[in-house]
Amino acid sequence: MEKYISLFNLEVKEIIEVPESFSSTVRILRLTNDEKVVLKIPYTKTKLEREYRILKILEDKLPVPIVLNYYVDEEAVGALLLSYIDGEPIKEITLDLAYQMGELLGHLHDIELPSFELVLGEENDWWEAVTIRFNEWLSECKGFLPEDFLNQCRYKFETIVDELPEPDGPAMIHFDYRPGNILVKDNKIVGLIDFESSRGGSRDIDFTKMKLYVWDCYTGSKESFISGYETVRVLPKIETTLPLYLFFNGIGGLAWCVRRQQLAGDFFEENYNQVKDFLL
Repeated sequence: MEKYISLFNLEVKEIIEVPESFSSTVRILRLTNDEKVVLKIPYTKTKLEREYRILKILEDKLPVPIVLNYYVDEEAVGALLLSYIDGEPIKEITLDLAYQMGELLGHLHDIELPSFELVLGEENDWWEAVTIRFNEWLSECKGFLPEDFLNQCRYKFETIVDELPEPDGPAMIHFDYRPGNILVKDNKIVGLIDFESSRGGSRDIDFTKMKLYVWDCYTGSKESFISGYETVRVLPKIETTLPLYLFFNGIGGLAWCVRRQQLAGDFFEENYNQVKDFLL
């Protein structure tokens, strides 16, 4: 942190920790002139470069942080210096906020990209890329989760994926669209953050965490969300694809836990149960 503060030539009065920053190191810096900026050190160089590229694309299109400075570190990862958005992550969902969240996602999905980017080398075949990524995650879990469980996951996935519709894209997807990455002030959405996983993809995958953390938790929120989304664009065929994406998301979450050696706790249990329920 101190290294990048020096590199960006910042005069800092206060360093403020950011809650719920799981993959990256993120701090709000209050400068000596009382201006606030955000310093972000992503988990990998790939995530650093991806977030930089996506934020530059979105700069004049959506309420996202502005890249003030950018440094790729030869010895470490590097860092992004971002503008501060005066807002707080969504804690409680009202029907009005659900509507605004749908509208915002619609505007994000209205941005078309030239190719799918889930797996390098599979830019033009979304489902092939999804299969490759799924199997990569399963391989990461080998030795940490029961072999029978992983074999069931592979078989279940293979029986479903060939029957799915054409992907809805390629378009800009957030890949982690959830309340914690949406900032509000006075009950109005003022910002969308955390684009280190964003890329060209099929639009319907972005509804996964909306179902988990909004629709399943707040009565009426699904209808409000979809109403907001449909003011901008046509809803993807989520009823067909969402079950697979929930399964896919659960395996990805388990691989994340293995990668970071966090095989206990709420996040591991949430993803394990999500996958187990799908196998039933």
